Amino acid sequence: MLPIEVKGSKFIMELALDEATRQRGLGGRRSLASDRGMLFVHKTPEIQSFWMKDCFIDIDIVYVDAQGKVTATYRMKKEPPRKPGESIVDYQRRLPGYSSRRSAVLALEFAPGTLDRLDIRMGEPLGLDMAKLRSMVRE
Repeated sequence: MLPIEVKGSKFIMELALDEATRQRGLGGRRSLASDRGMLFVHKTPEIQSFWMKDCFIDIDIVYVDAQGKVTATYRMKKEPPRKPGESIVDYQRRLPGYSSRRSAVLALEFAPGTLDRLDIRMGEPLGLDMAKLRSMVRE
């Protein structure tokens, strides 16, 4: 867990610093408090893409580049769960992907409504300690 501040609001973020925690993400959650979230950290800047595999709640996501600026935001909607008899390939194929659009090193996932509440915009610097965050990666 890591406390951060984004645009004057404080959040307690769960950390996804390695492939296993990034793969699991917030999948399986039934709720997310408005002051909680998950912070995905990547060592190498590259185009990131997330999806809503096994997610039962809507999630707001913010991608951030190596300079700490927002590259993309989305209001990701929960998807119907995997159907009985549906192959994992078919399930994954029907889930939309949400791209960072440009190289990113962070993805911040928040409770739905956070993007609107904080008025987070493309290109905006979030004031995060990028060097500290990137040094935490366990790739």
